[in-house]
Amino acid sequence: MAIAPGAKCEACGEPGRVERFLQLTDVVVDRCGRCWFVFLGGERSVESESDLYQCDHFEGGWAEAFDGKAVVEEQVESASTMLKLGGAELRDYPPESAALDIGCARGHLLRALGSATGWQELAGIDVSPQMIEVGRREFGLDLRCGAVEEAELPRDHYQLITMFDVLEHLASPRAALVKLMSVLRPGGWLIIEVPSETTAFRVLTRWAFHVSGGRIRGPLQQLYHRNHLSYFTKASLKTLLGSVGAERVVVTTKEAHITRFGAHNYSPGKRAVIRAVCLLDRVLGTQAKLLVACRRPAGT
Repeated sequence: MAIAPGAKCEACGEPGRVERFLQLTDVVVDRCGRCWFVFLGGERSVESESDLYQCDHFEGGWAEAFDGKAVVEEQVESASTMLKLGGAELRDYPPESAALDIGCARGHLLRALGSATGWQELAGIDVSPQMIEVGRREFGLDLRCGAVEEAELPRDHYQLITMFDVLEHLASPRAALVKLMSVLRPGGWLIIEVPSETTAFRVLTRWAFHVSGGRIRGPLQQLYHRNHLSYFTKASLKTLLGSVGAERVVVTTKEAHITRFGAHNYSPGKRAVIRAVCLLDRVLGTQAKLLVACRRPAGT
């Protein structure tokens, strides 16, 4: 799929409104002039994106830097909070309810969700065969290897689907969401977490880049990189979800795991700066992650 200025926007579907936003060393960044959806320009495919994530992130990868138990507990808490904001409760569903986790890794979130709810049917999808194999062997979970866009899943089946830090990596967020809406039960819920494009740090780094005539680009290149293809605001994410038929879309912000659970990996000076920026974002309501709940309409 080629995305270039003049192409149709992935979020709002508007043709001819895409414009070049940033030109960096390794990537170009485009933006829709209608809904302000930001994304990397260039070629992409399900296969090429899946190839980037074949390793086991718990063996020398990013996951080693965090307390996995704390992260998973926070994710279950986030899912419960978002359902309440949408008017639902995890505890209200019977044990035979089915849940699906996209980007499940080894299945730690599914295990915690099962413990919290008593749900008996827990399934997960991840592109890493190594992590899937560990989860199957150690936890006995129904984990499936592959890309969500191509997975064979039962229609109208899942009461809850979770997708933490996945949507921004996918070649076509729209195609993935269309698929997930079709496998939710009517009235079922989808919980999504993605990085937010609207944070104090992002605004400051873009300002420094433009004021310096592009010379101060290091911080921006850490934010806009090959692994993240899509960059969402509250408005663009709501637009995208509404366009695929979701209702009761509620969005809030929260601190990123990399600062909440991983600040100890930085020097004392950097930790002080991180905490100051996080405090500013908390005050402004522009924290680093967008947390979203939406529902497939009943009767569809």
